[in-house]
Amino acid sequence: MKLEVKNKLGEVYYSAQYNSKDNCVVSEWRGYVSAEEVIAAVQQVMDSFGDLKFSNSLNDSSKGEGSWDEANDWLAKNWIPYAIANGLKRFAFIVSDDVFSAMSSDDLVTKIPGAGLEMRTFQTRAEGEAWLKSA
Repeated sequence: MKLEVKNKLGEVYYSAQYNSKDNCVVSEWRGYVSAEEVIAAVQQVMDSFGDLKFSNSLNDSSKGEGSWDEANDWLAKNWIPYAIANGLKRFAFIVSDDVFSAMSSDDLVTKIPGAGLEMRTFQTRAEGEAWLKSA
C-alpha cells in the first residue's frame, strides 16, 4: 500500500507506504510544507489506510522545510488517536536541518506525552529505523 500527495504545482511533497515486514508506516516529506499541506496529507493517509493495523511509524522529515506547527493541535486531536486505535506503539521522527521544520517537530513532541505511544526524534533515518527494530 502506497500513497503520494502532490502540492498545487503537481510535485509530490508527501509519500507514505506500509512495510508489512516491520509492521510500519513509513512517511517522507519533501520541500516546503505548510500546516495546511500537513493536515491534507495526513487526512489522506487516514482515509486511504483506513483501519490498517501498524505498531510502528517512521516519519522522515529530513528533506522537508518550513513551519507547520499550526498543524500540531490537529495532529494531536486527529492523527494520534487514529494511529493509537490502529495499534501504533512507537513513532520515530527524523528531523529536518531546516530550523523552522525542526521547531515544528519539537512542538509536536510536547503534545504526545500521555497519549499512549512512545515518540522519539532522530537526526538520521538509520537511527530511527534501528530504534524501531530494537523493540
